[in-house]
Amino acid sequence: MMSMIECTNLSNNSLKSLDFFLEEGRVLGLLGKNGAGKTTLLSVLMGVLEKSPYADVKVLGHEPGCWPEPLKSQIGYVPQRFWGFDALSIRESINTIKPFYQHWDDALATELINEFDLPEHQQIKTLSEGQKQLTSIVLAMSFRPKLLVLDEPVASLDPLSRRQFLEKLIENHCDHGTSVIFSTHITSDLERIASDVLILKDGKALITGDIESVRESVVRVKFNFPENKKLTFDGLSVLSSGHHREQYQLLVDQGGQNIKQLLADKGATNIQIEHINLDDLFLELHS
Repeated sequence: MMSMIECTNLSNNSLKSLDFFLEEGRVLGLLGKNGAGKTTLLSVLMGVLEKSPYADVKVLGHEPGCWPEPLKSQIGYVPQRFWGFDALSIRESINTIKPFYQHWDDALATELINEFDLPEHQQIKTLSEGQKQLTSIVLAMSFRPKLLVLDEPVASLDPLSRRQFLEKLIENHCDHGTSVIFSTHITSDLERIASDVLILKDGKALITGDIESVRESVVRVKFNFPENKKLTFDGLSVLSSGHHREQYQLLVDQGGQNIKQLLADKGATNIQIEHINLDDLFLELHS
C-alpha cells in the first residue's frame, strides 16, 4: 500500500521528533489542545513552514512544497481560516480556480453548495466565518484530490453544518478512497471518521496508531501500593500517573504485556484494569 505521508524525526521550533505515516485510503486524525502543534504540523506538510534539516518528510513521495504540477492538483487543503477571493462570489471563485484542476467536478461543487446552503452569488467578504469555512471545503473537495489536509475544518461550523460536512467527508472517502489528515480537539468527530489517531501534546506525539489498536492497548490501571515503599515504573509504558497516599492511578500502554502481573510483582494490590474511550484518554493525558 502506498504511503501518502511519511515523516521521520519531524522537528522544528514547535514539533519534537515526530514519526508517523499515512497510508493510501486511511483517515488520520490529529488530536490535541490548542497550541499542541497541530496547525504547525499541517503547515510543514503543506510546505508553508520549514522543518529541521534532519527531518525526513515526504508527501505524495516528494518534499513538502516541491511537488511537480500534476501532483499539486492532487492535494486539497483547508486552512483554519479561509483567505483570498474576498471580492468574488463563491461561484466566481469556483470559475476562477477550476481550470487549474483536470478532475474538477462541477456536479460535486454544486451538490456541496446546495447541501451547505451557501449563497453562491454573494461576495465572500460578506459571508460569516462558518460560511467561509464551508466555501473553503467546497473548493478543496470539488477537484477530488487524492489527499485532503484539513486544519480544524469544523471549528467555525454550527452543529448542523458540522454534521453535514462530516457526512460528506465520509461519503467521499467511502466512494473514492480519499486519504485524509485532519486536526481537531473534538474526540467524537475523530472517532466517527478516523481510522488512525495521532495525539499531540506540546509538540510531542503521545500516542499514534490505528484507533482500534489504541482503544485495545491503552488502559486505566488502579491499585494500592504501600506508602512506605518506593514504586518504580520500570518495564511499564506509563503515559500518565497520579496517586493519593497508597491509591494509584495510571494510564498505561499495555503493548501486549501482562500489566497485572508486572504490578503484582512490584507489590501492588487490589489491581483494577479498565479500557477507556478516546474522550477519557484525551482528558487523562492532559490532566
